[in-house]
Amino acid sequence: IKVPLGAVVPGQATATAKFSGNIPSAATPPAAEILSSRAPFKVGGANATSATLLNSLDKNSIDYVAGDSIDIAGTNPDGSSFSGSFAVNATTTLGDLATYIDGLLTGANATFDNATGKLVVTADAVGPAEMSLTFEDDAGNTGSTNFDDNEAIVSTEGKDGDIVTTHVQIFDARGQTQTMIAEFQKQDNNSWDLTFSFADSVGAFVDSTVTGIEFNDDGTFFRINGTGVGDSEIEIAFDSIADNQTIKLDFSRL
Repeated sequence: IKVPLGAVVPGQATATAKFSGNIPSAATPPAAEILSSRAPFKVGGANATSATLLNSLDKNSIDYVAGDSIDIAGTNPDGSSFSGSFAVNATTTLGDLATYIDGLLTGANATFDNATGKLVVTADAVGPAEMSLTFEDDAGNTGSTNFDDNEAIVSTEGKDGDIVTTHVQIFDARGQTQTMIAEFQKQDNNSWDLTFSFADSVGAFVDSTVTGIEFNDDGTFFRINGTGVGDSEIEIAFDSIADNQTIKLDFSRL
């Protein structure tokens, strides 16, 4: 190959980047945090339901009367606190208790699960959370129930989807090698999102994401569900290069 002295040889910018290999199937998607009673509420030895009267609970030793209350406190998913005094009497049910707690919450909801006999609090959004819940008889009550077995504990920890990181080398329009950091984050069974960033300060991404990367049950690549910002192309504005660079991403070998 002969190149005349002084001739300019333009760089060949990367137009397509191909991924190959495997993304761990054991990775888990994001989850909303859930609190639930450590043990079911019981009536006659069987699981209670939302219609069960507090006075009918096996752990109720003295019936509630008008003027009694249950003191409730805890933290919302964002860590902010809540508290309240729930007025109870002879007609109060577990469903009433759940409804009252639900009204205190921000960013979460409370229900009574008839199938398990447990009080359940679920965060509205997936991701890490700081939820807690306590409830106990007010010190001045006539009625009394031992709620120790029914304390609310974390049954599902809130989390973001697992992240798998790799590095991708590309060429810019000057022919210089640039390294991108590619983070695959699991969103659901067989579904991932992908976000790019730079290892060094060489420019900015105009479009850095691919969303809805779906795989078949056998692990083979299926399709890209994302459109627009989120489709299978990314766009980069490199420093000191006039035109943006668009790169098509190929996942067919994953």
